Amino acid sequence: MGEDSDRAIDDAVLPQQDSVPVDRRTTGAAREKTEEQADIQRSMMGGSGSSGRIATATTVAAQNAASIQHDQKRRDDDAAYVRAIEAAEALRADVAAMFDGMSDAEINKLASDIEAETGMSLEDYAAKHLGDGAAQRYPGESDIEYRRRVLEEISFMMIDPETRQIRPEYVDDPLAQYLTERQTTLREAKYEQDTLESEQLPQQVTSSAFNLV
Repeated sequence: MGEDSDRAIDDAVLPQQDSVPVDRRTTGAAREKTEEQADIQRSMMGGSGSSGRIATATTVAAQNAASIQHDQKRRDDDAAYVRAIEAAEALRADVAAMFDGMSDAEINKLASDIEAETGMSLEDYAAKHLGDGAAQRYPGESDIEYRRRVLEEISFMMIDPETRQIRPEYVDDPLAQYLTERQTTLREAKYEQDTLESEQLPQQVTSSAFNLV
């Protein structure tokens, strides 16, 4: 039909294309190649958009997961802090009850034994463990009140509130040794009492947690 007929056919077909423009001068194999390239471009464009949406969703999901993990860690940390406070308060109450239950003679003997074993005055011994400020006497504080107070404070410091064990750095200290011996004595006494009452709970003898009162 000639070149004019081919161009007329091209004019009728090309307006239907809605994407990448095709040069009107291309015909036959050249036009097919151009359209193939356009198809590839359309495919790539669609793929890029899909990948972008997936990447965005993945990023949002990762951010949400990180936020959840952060919130959970904060809740765990808060709960652990509360447990630590409660354990410390319980230990302080037990230590206070122990020293409140000791007679003046027992307090004086314990203070004298510490001074004999360390070669330090109780004031210097208290300053070593508590610092100069806490080792000072309160206005109007008697000797027995002072001894009871500082021995209680040092004992509280030497025991881990959560494990109720003497902290490793104090195991050789005379006050720590006294606390360990007291625990053993009380535990044995409790076992004897339990044995007299019943044959139950013999495993309590092996308990290593401090029961100070």
